[in-house]
Amino acid sequence: MGVRITDRDGNIPYVACEGFDDDFVQSERALSLSRDRCACTRVVTGELDAVDASSRTPDGSLYYNDSVTFLSALTEEKRKQFRGACQRSGYQSLAVVPIRYREKVLGAIHLADLREGMFPPGVVEFLERMALIIGEALYRFNIEEEQMRLVSALESTAEAVVITDPAGKIQYVNFAFEQITGYAKEEALGRTLHILDSGRHDEAFYRKLRETLARDGVWRGQLINKKKDGTLYYEDCTYSPVRGPSGEIMSYVSLKRDVTEKLRLESIAESVSTMDGIGYIFSGVRHEIGNPINSINMILGLLKAKLPSLSPEAVTDYIDRVIGQVARIEFLLNSLKSYNMYETQEPLDLRVASFMEQFLPLVREDFSRKKIVLDFLLDPRVESVYADPRALQQVLLNLLTNASDAVNGRENPTVTLSVFKSGGTVRIEVDDNGCGIPEDRMKDLFKPFYTTKAKGTGLGLVIVRKMLARMNGTIEIESRKDEWTRVIISLPEGKHGQR
Repeated sequence: MGVRITDRDGNIPYVACEGFDDDFVQSERALSLSRDRCACTRVVTGELDAVDASSRTPDGSLYYNDSVTFLSALTEEKRKQFRGACQRSGYQSLAVVPIRYREKVLGAIHLADLREGMFPPGVVEFLERMALIIGEALYRFNIEEEQMRLVSALESTAEAVVITDPAGKIQYVNFAFEQITGYAKEEALGRTLHILDSGRHDEAFYRKLRETLARDGVWRGQLINKKKDGTLYYEDCTYSPVRGPSGEIMSYVSLKRDVTEKLRLESIAESVSTMDGIGYIFSGVRHEIGNPINSINMILGLLKAKLPSLSPEAVTDYIDRVIGQVARIEFLLNSLKSYNMYETQEPLDLRVASFMEQFLPLVREDFSRKKIVLDFLLDPRVESVYADPRALQQVLLNLLTNASDAVNGRENPTVTLSVFKSGGTVRIEVDDNGCGIPEDRMKDLFKPFYTTKAKGTGLGLVIVRKMLARMNGTIEIESRKDEWTRVIISLPEGKHGQR
């Protein structure tokens, strides 16, 4: 007796057998469904021959209790089509019973005996019932094995994998999800992904996400989420539905990758690149200083040569022209001076509470005079930040000045300065309820000499970004036109704040 199971190469080798001699088993190991023709292959493929009519059951089994008589009834040409391995080995009684799962044939039970009449119909019917049980077991075994391979792959991947039901309840999370979010699997199962909401995305954002998912069958984008400990992080995310045979949505799969550090490094690299570009720009600016200097030399030369014969009015005119050229040089030099301010920094462990106590009085009087409310919020977990105090003061002055200009003329003008802990960094946010920034202008904010102010130089944010980059920090800006603007600074946490 033997049990054959179809393999991926289209063969039906024995996976278990008893009673066959070694030579017979060896000859049957590579039995091919496509090349070979015998009772076993005909039963598994379902391609039964006309000569099988008297020997087959309604369930597709074949049985012979006198193989010699069966073969003698065939023509010489028909006998050549069959392998005849069982008959050559002397087996008189044969039975081949298909192993099925539902409509799919997975293999066959193969019985052979040297004696005649060993497999009457009752025995074959019993084997057919047994084959159904074997088929169910094989299917479940294969499914479980496939699931184990799938789970093993999901647990090994670096991306967080989340599977939810159609209502959004979490059914599965992998190890990477636990590592990234801080939520253990037991804490996440049964809850929704709203446990990661940071509050940075409004309902309009999620409505657009759902619309894209329904229209395109997939959503790809970037989210700002919150870990269990309150730390905000950026993730690249993909949502897609899993559909059943009838097209109904059975679940949703979400792949998530934490890209916070990647974005931070890209921002620093971009800042360095921007600085290099600005260096070339200011090289050109320095060159431009030569033009007014040449004009001054020429004017002073004419003034010296003609001074004895010039009227007081003419002398005054020459002097005014020189003053105009000097003013042009002064403007360019001030720009260069601001850009190179604090070129050499000395970062240290800066106590945040003490720093803010000294800094806030510098701006409160000006805000009060303009009738602007200035709120300050300090996360008690924040102790120190690794930064240059002079550069950080200059950065905050610049950002608060921008916020002050943005809320000018607004109803209930308010600016909020917040400091809180985020992983191994300190995040400083400046929020205002001012005029906001149009979306099409956001991409140009850090370009040199680009400004939305009537009297701006377009260097303020460029200088801020450069200072922060030298402190291994970053800056981001979020805004909604006519509503608000938020500037986010991230700096390394000082040693006094680390645990």
